Amino acid sequence: MLFSLAMAAVVTLALYRLYAGDVPPRVMFDVYTRPGIFYYPKVAYLLALPHHSGSGRRRGTSGAEPSPGTAAGYGVKSRASPAEMDCVQPLAEHPRALDAVLFQGAAGDGSWLVLALARRPRGVSNTICLVTLPGVGTLQMERHP
Repeated sequence: MLFSLAMAAVVTLALYRLYAGDVPPRVMFDVYTRPGIFYYPKVAYLLALPHHSGSGRRRGTSGAEPSPGTAAGYGVKSRASPAEMDCVQPLAEHPRALDAVLFQGAAGDGSWLVLALARRPRGVSNTICLVTLPGVGTLQMERHP
């Protein structure tokens, strides 16, 4: 018990010395002066995440390919033909069903574009269009959803 308290005190003092020094650190890029206390655990987690997420698929597969048109997923694995993929997909029967697409683009001169379309039941379509041009300003549709 005493050893645990001593270790906690040492860690607390080390973190205090590291993050609460007398001299404020030099500002880099006007954002953060140094990584926060959870920076390194987050980096370790994000680096291990792709390795861990791929392991479940390798263990859970049975080796049998599902018949076309019945499998969940994207592309030719979920549809019988490319023509079936190109047609408008039906919305779910839920009142809040949504089918959305978003396009964003930017250029080095400071201009950018945002286009978004959301298709909802009963023929409702929500559309957003924003364009920013240097020297002109931000142009937008008169009515947003």
